[in-house]
Amino acid sequence: MRLIRPDAQRRIDLPGAPGPVPRPVDIGQAQTGFQVLRTLRIYRFEPGTRIEGHAEEDEVFIVALDGHVELDVRAPESPERHLVLAAADAAAPHAPCAVYLPAHGTYVLCAPGAAEIAYARATPRAARAPASFAPPQVPQRKADLPVVLDVGRHADRLRLQVLHGTPARGAARAELFGGGGSPGEALLHVRALGAAPQLAVRVGARCEALASGDTVVIGAGEPATLEVAAAEAVTALLVWGE
Repeated sequence: MRLIRPDAQRRIDLPGAPGPVPRPVDIGQAQTGFQVLRTLRIYRFEPGTRIEGHAEEDEVFIVALDGHVELDVRAPESPERHLVLAAADAAAPHAPCAVYLPAHGTYVLCAPGAAEIAYARATPRAARAPASFAPPQVPQRKADLPVVLDVGRHADRLRLQVLHGTPARGAARAELFGGGGSPGEALLHVRALGAAPQLAVRVGARCEALASGDTVVIGAGEPATLEVAAAEAVTALLVWGE
């Protein structure tokens, strides 16, 4: 396990953005040592941002963590798709919160308001079709921090889950990967609301305190548990490569 803190001062110039774009999370294989999962990057887009992106040789998940954006997605041998991508919370029930873009796919993103968007990348071995993913319309088993999105095995090598909840009495506990070991190289990114959220992650025998915005590197085969001692609401992004 390794803990990577966000860098609130990191900025990057993107064509179409009104100014340098905050990228507090920028994690690659140089930090993780992973072989399959290439990068996890999280951007904070200002209202009026319009950018054009490309998957290049990778497969990519684009995930809304806060706010919403409009996407036009294009991929080889697939019709163009237009959709609104919204964070998986009570403010936007059942709306798509993640999009899968295959290698050589392109997209145009427009942010009508402030939004926080995550990108996870891996280099695939086989082609897959573009797709969008929304929380199920039938509520899952009641839990303080349930999995509200699980994309399953649609991608070739990427897997993704989003957990979100408002813990009863501020406390919650979530065993990741179904309580077993991680099926691949994994990253866990957490966001918490509240005056003084108290979070921790337990990976194997180690336990580390977390702050909102932290990301945890989890090796293949390692069991992991997210523990919330105090928070008004928690969103956790779990992405791994197989």
